[in-house]
Amino acid sequence: MEEMGGLCVRVTRVRYSDEDPDAKRRATRCTHLICAVPGAPKHRRAHKDGGVVVSPKWLQSCQDAAAKAPVKPFLVPLP
Repeated sequence: MEEMGGLCVRVTRVRYSDEDPDAKRRATRCTHLICAVPGAPKHRRAHKDGGVVVSPKWLQSCQDAAAKAPVKPFLVPLP
């Protein structure tokens, strides 16, 4: 899980810093849920709220492409 966190920071370039007053707002804005456990409560809530739920492979694809990858191939449906 720690490796996924590092990948998130590298791909999104979002980090929390006490020295930057806007960093917390940027770091807490969620656009995608990276789902490691399909069917977990966060996954169900994200689907209910209309969120984008993708597999961890989406992050790797973003890093490989050095750009935001399409989400469709990486969407995680509810079980």
